[in-house]
Amino acid sequence: MVVFGTGQYLTSADITSDDMQSVYGVWDSGTDEINQDDLVEQDIGFGSTTEGVFARTLTNNAVDFTSSYGWCMDLPDSGERLITDPIIRGDLVFFNTMIPDSDPCNFGGTGWQMVAKWINGGHPNEVSFDLNRDNTLDALDEIDGEAAVGTEVIGIPTRPVNLSNIRYTATTETTGGASIETTELIDIGGPRTGRLSWEELTP
Repeated sequence: MVVFGTGQYLTSADITSDDMQSVYGVWDSGTDEINQDDLVEQDIGFGSTTEGVFARTLTNNAVDFTSSYGWCMDLPDSGERLITDPIIRGDLVFFNTMIPDSDPCNFGGTGWQMVAKWINGGHPNEVSFDLNRDNTLDALDEIDGEAAVGTEVIGIPTRPVNLSNIRYTATTETTGGASIETTELIDIGGPRTGRLSWEELTP
């Protein structure tokens, strides 16, 4: 499965581009040609938790790999795009989108921290990140009984950096590392989920 997004942020014209961009998860089966109709579409929505925290939602349509070759989702905000690498963690894919400031004289913008299941691009089966920042992953991080999938950040975000059960996100608003956003993530378990710097082998 190859997960990637469309859009770029290289030229001055890219700053004001409002073209619709998308995120794809494509099964690399060796097929010569894959069309949009070969992919199952997931839709991004919006909602609020019981505490009034605004976040994104996502459909969870199944992908039948006997007749489909993956999934896709359109990014709903004007000018939104994916320009950094997604990160696979367990059954989930984490990715950060960006929306440039419409004023070409400014260097800032906004973005969304997103998560989905990499197998079908749908919402996680359980809460996967601490949306309300109370250090607990529970029903308060859900929208209408389903796990939230996206939260907005101020500034253009870097790619996701996940270390153990914490997600770190720097943005163009970060100064000297003092305002890097940290979010608790779902524990995927296993002995090798943290940072691996070295391993000792003994006979």
